[in-house]
Amino acid sequence: MDTKGPNKRLTILIGILVILAAFFVYRYYSGRDTATGPLSATSEQPAEAIDGGLLKTLLELKSISIDTEFFKDGWFTGLKDFSKPLPQQPVGRRNPFAPIGVDVSGAVGPETRESAGTPNR
Repeated sequence: MDTKGPNKRLTILIGILVILAAFFVYRYYSGRDTATGPLSATSEQPAEAIDGGLLKTLLELKSISIDTEFFKDGWFTGLKDFSKPLPQQPVGRRNPFAPIGVDVSGAVGPETRESAGTPNR
């Protein structure tokens, strides 16, 4: 009779339970809340500081001026366009949400009845 198998399994199970218990005790006594992390919705900054920073950034963005004189410069106007025209592509389905194989003109609706020649009831 082999007694190593059940004892080995029991030892592994007890070890896993001890590790899990130690982890939960650590999390409980560490004082860390799982909701406050780098991606949490709560912020330690007061709302005034956030609004002030937002207003400061907005004012900085409004004060930016772009000099467009380089569009008139010779090196810019001398640039050549080497792009190739794209061929006309086929247009997709009239109703992309309709099931595959269903003709849109066969759908029943006020706008399709008139276009399909079906009289309104």
